Amino acid sequence: MFQDDSNKKTDNSKTYNKLNNLNSKDSNFINIVYRESCSKLEMETHFHNSYEIIYVVEGNAQFHIGNKSYNITQGNIIFVNNLENHYLKVTSDPYKRYFILIDQLWFQSVINDPILLSLFKSRLEHFQHAIYLNNNIRNIITELLNYL
Repeated sequence: MFQDDSNKKTDNSKTYNKLNNLNSKDSNFINIVYRESCSKLEMETHFHNSYEIIYVVEGNAQFHIGNKSYNITQGNIIFVNNLENHYLKVTSDPYKRYFILIDQLWFQSVINDPILLSLFKSRLEHFQHAIYLNNNIRNIITELLNYL
């Protein structure tokens, strides 16, 4: 169901799909991938048909999402809605990250909380795509992703 249609330039990367402990019916709607790029990576402007969450484990990158730019470092989490143009250029490697692609219709059918939905839809003008997480939250997210 999911396909990463981005135009990417990289020499060396490792990819691990992670869905070992997710309910099999939900795994049709969520794709969790861990990827390491050991050389400079640059992705041209692209979009996905699904919502995307990116959690940076190591490295730095410059993201352009819509008309906003972000300098991303270890511990950032980024939220990109479906069909939102975004561009990435790694500024230090290795660049290690999880990215999660979530089917937008499925997400909207299981999430009723307007605050959670606002991560991807009905955003206010001052919405920030990137959030820096403190160590406690990073540890929780890393533990959860390792479990999945």
